[in-house]
Amino acid sequence: NNPNFSDYLTRSYNEEHMVAKTLRPLVDDLLPPIQGDELIDYMLRNGKLLYILDRLMPSTQDTVIMQYSAKQWDWVNRNEANIYSHLINEDLLYSTDYKNYQKLITFSPDSPGMPEEAPGRTANFIGWRIIDSYMRSQRIDDLHVLINETDHSKILKLSRYRP
Repeated sequence: NNPNFSDYLTRSYNEEHMVAKTLRPLVDDLLPPIQGDELIDYMLRNGKLLYILDRLMPSTQDTVIMQYSAKQWDWVNRNEANIYSHLINEDLLYSTDYKNYQKLITFSPDSPGMPEEAPGRTANFIGWRIIDSYMRSQRIDDLHVLINETDHSKILKLSRYRP
């Protein structure tokens, strides 16, 4: 209840999130550094991290992996196509202006330019969806293949992602 800490950050400071929070930096260390400075580069790297966490903890709820409340998780799932359309229509996918997309990939109370209910990190959610689509469409089971694939244009194309 300390007003110096934002609720959107502290909500996941509990036992339920402990394993995911412990694994997150370990998985992050396995992934190569971001190769570019476009939003898509961050989205897909963060999507890889979320996908791998989900694979390592298959019985863990997606809300824990994404660190969203149930209400936020429901919103992003219902609005997946709208989120992706927003990223495309606002020319954000290939934007190199970090200030324009920072809240779409980092912890934030909201996603600018989207409805008030949109939580932060919505681009990471889409990145996770793209990575999942890529892994399914390419029938890849080996996480090493995913970790070592750094060509994000290739991933996006081969994912055949359609929200």
